[in-house]
Amino acid sequence: MFSIGSKFCVFSSLVAFLTLSHVEVSAQLLQPGFEEELLRSHQSSFNGGSLRDTLAALSSATDIPVWLDRRVDSGQEMSVPSAGPDVESAFQAVAAAADLVSLPLDRLVLVGRPEWVDRTGALILAAGSNAAASGTSGTAGPRRAAVSKENAIAMEWPFLTSSNEALQIVGDRMQVDVGTVQLPHDLWPAFQASAIRPSTILTLIGCEFDLWIRIDSEGKLRSSELPNLAAIEMPYPQNVVERARVQLMRMTPVPELSRQGDQTVVRGSPRVHRALQQRMAAAKMASSALADNPNRPGRRRVQGTPIVQYTLTWPNAPAGMAFQKLAEAGKLQLSIDPEVEESMDDRVQLDVKELTLAEVVQQIAEQVGVEVEVTPTNLYVRKKSGSVPKP
Repeated sequence: MFSIGSKFCVFSSLVAFLTLSHVEVSAQLLQPGFEEELLRSHQSSFNGGSLRDTLAALSSATDIPVWLDRRVDSGQEMSVPSAGPDVESAFQAVAAAADLVSLPLDRLVLVGRPEWVDRTGALILAAGSNAAASGTSGTAGPRRAAVSKENAIAMEWPFLTSSNEALQIVGDRMQVDVGTVQLPHDLWPAFQASAIRPSTILTLIGCEFDLWIRIDSEGKLRSSELPNLAAIEMPYPQNVVERARVQLMRMTPVPELSRQGDQTVVRGSPRVHRALQQRMAAAKMASSALADNPNRPGRRRVQGTPIVQYTLTWPNAPAGMAFQKLAEAGKLQLSIDPEVEESMDDRVQLDVKELTLAEVVQQIAEQVGVEVEVTPTNLYVRKKSGSVPKP
């Protein structure tokens, strides 16, 4: 029979719990500037090549390194009719076609089994924030740094490099002793990254063999067992979480949400936090577009009063975020029918010049298959008459 202390130890050995209170999300998940690269427009299709070759082609086209989980079938034949409309969505489409998931982190994209991506991603964040060992083998404690202070470095090795050779290359670039760390023999594909944090590469190499490799207090590499489950806590503005609630509740495992003052604390996998970060980045992009292209009176007039018109360019904006920003610009109350909530995650392409708010929201509505109504005080988004809800 377990004592209370024993129960705690057993639980701790299964959970890597990284507390990141009041930390800016983008500083933790991605290197500066990487968000903009992921939002770039991109459209491609793939047919007949292997998973590894397909990812290599996409990596080459986007200039973004990719790391593939070594325990998936990299030789499976791929068919991806449409990968886009932006860079991140393209990686997601390729991963989904192989029943895998993708996650941008640091300045690369992980592709693999959901549980592997979640665990590896969480430990990369733990290593990047210099999380202390919790006292239990294979677990992370609270973070010591809000933002990683590591300098990104160039990293590469050729095709058929062994796992231990790759580890030695990283050690040499970091000028640290690999110590007694020995990995099972394995031959790896070529890898090249122009700027990556050393702790990210160490974590990736170790996670391929269920090990967590870090630098100890003596400046040597040490390895420990991996936890079986990983979760991260971060606070977000309440409105961001509420708008994403439907999407978050569809994710596995389902994240835990709790109120903390005017924020919502989200405890979940790195993919959960990435979904929220995407929304925040899209909102920032939309706000920037409105700021760069301010409302201006058009030539059309109603009883001598100029009609406010909009000139906007929003590539790959989530429909819900676009509706929200336009409602705010027009000082309207936004009301979205729950039946079309799922469609609000769909991406829209806007490139309009001197259109009224009603004309702009109508263009968005047509792209995602909903109806809109604009009144002097409200913007309503509803299910299109005669349409069938998404399965």
